[in-house]
Amino acid sequence: MQCRLFFIMTLAVFIVIMDGCTAPTDVDAERKRTVINAPPDILRFADLPSVINFGGVRQFTAKDMPFETGNLSGNETVTITSIALKNGNLGFSLGIINLPIQLSPNSIPVDIFPVRFEASNSGTFSDTIILNKSEKYYVPLYATVRRLSVKTSDADFKGVKIGLEKNIDIIVENLDSVPVTIEGFGNDDAEFAFYLAPITSKTLQPGQSTSYKVTFTPSKAKTYNAVIRFTVNGATDDIDNEAILTGSGIVP
Repeated sequence: MQCRLFFIMTLAVFIVIMDGCTAPTDVDAERKRTVINAPPDILRFADLPSVINFGGVRQFTAKDMPFETGNLSGNETVTITSIALKNGNLGFSLGIINLPIQLSPNSIPVDIFPVRFEASNSGTFSDTIILNKSEKYYVPLYATVRRLSVKTSDADFKGVKIGLEKNIDIIVENLDSVPVTIEGFGNDDAEFAFYLAPITSKTLQPGQSTSYKVTFTPSKAKTYNAVIRFTVNGATDDIDNEAILTGSGIVP
């Protein structure tokens, strides 16, 4: 009787243990699926830039930098299937990218797409380019923007018939917290196609702006370029004192 009872109890304990365990085949199957679904390490030979540093960028302007990469492998092809910004809302943007990108063995770094930074606000900015959706392969981006005290507009006169004239107002704005004074200007136009009449000294209070009329009169059927530089005193930070002028003379 005691032997029979001992056998029954032993069998019950064995059943409980077996019921609470996971079969070894289940574990192996799960591990196998993980290996099959994992993306291959195809970027291990990519010659990626360590950093893309835009340096100092003038506020309210944009700057482009190339993204260059090559293949350090002597016999394997590197394939880039995905390129994206980690954040994407900090002033950086990526140009046109044709995916997938395949880099032949022993290829030197080449420009595969442009990276742009638009300096809307002052400060220090950073983001990260992630390749193939893996943070193992990344390129950090950096840019610094100093506050602009004075902002000057540009002027594109487009096409103007030879002998005729077109006027555009150049705006100079004081973004500083103190008054600034416009003392004069210089015009580097050697062909005298762009004309700005002499000006007198003028002080702009914080937030104030003024305008100056520039006249474009082409004498030939060609493209004209010039820069008018205003002399500005009193600014506490960087200044944009240049008006970039462009225009084309066209046959009547």
